Amino acid sequence: MEILLVIFLTGIGFLIGYGERIAGPISISAGASMDFGTMTPTGTAGTVTVTPAGARSSVNVTLFGGFPAAASFDVTGEGGHTYSITLPSSATLTSGGDTMTIDTFNHDAGGTPTLSGGSDTFNVGATLNVGATQAGGTYSGTFSVTVNYN
Repeated sequence: MEILLVIFLTGIGFLIGYGERIAGPISISAGASMDFGTMTPTGTAGTVTVTPAGARSSVNVTLFGGFPAAASFDVTGEGGHTYSITLPSSATLTSGGDTMTIDTFNHDAGGTPTLSGGSDTFNVGATLNVGATQAGGTYSGTFSVTVNYN
């Protein structure tokens, strides 16, 4: 006895969807400026460090008052996305023809900062290199910080 099996496939299909969503731009704006406060050299080259928390310390530099502070930055973009921060390797402060170098930049955003609710704020600290006979003056300068989506 033979059995003939016939199967009719009707109404079977596959729905394949696709789509693209482009995230909105990520942007950064400066909040507070970095400030190393007031100091004087001791005759030996030294450093003044401001941490991302705003704490100040020195080596071979006498600290006075002033208002030491870390820099702060506000980041906005797509909520829930992580981002990376690029800090400079160094920057220069000037007062007339005199200069000082800032280096060892660091931030407090952690290894994988996240735009919770579409925004985040982080602070940046650094080390100021003061010459043994650094000339007095009010020194100023700028540095760049870049953020990108991961």
